[in-house]
Amino acid sequence: KQIDLDFSQIEDQYLASINPEQSDETFWDQDLDATYSEMDELAGFGKLLETIEKGFSEYEKFCEKSDEIFDEWHCVLIMHSFLRKYCDKLEIDYTLLQDDISALQSEMEEG
Repeated sequence: KQIDLDFSQIEDQYLASINPEQSDETFWDQDLDATYSEMDELAGFGKLLETIEKGFSEYEKFCEKSDEIFDEWHCVLIMHSFLRKYCDKLEIDYTLLQDDISALQSEMEEG
């Protein structure tokens, strides 16, 4: 099933949920610098996806230990946060990445 990604809604929710004082700290106990230390972009992106998956696991464990309900929207914000930090670290224009994702989504919907 294809979904329409509303990047502006994701960005608005992300900005409303971040704590600027923690923006450069380790996120979900993952070493963000280690994620970006790979010289090979494909390997680095693969490592980023693994880090996102670990973030989801940490969030799931947190929900099991607390009263918080595991919800997909929070997972979207976690993934968005990692992608933003990845783009910032590698000086990739995040809006271009969004455009590429939207183009791929359109191609998939047409095909």
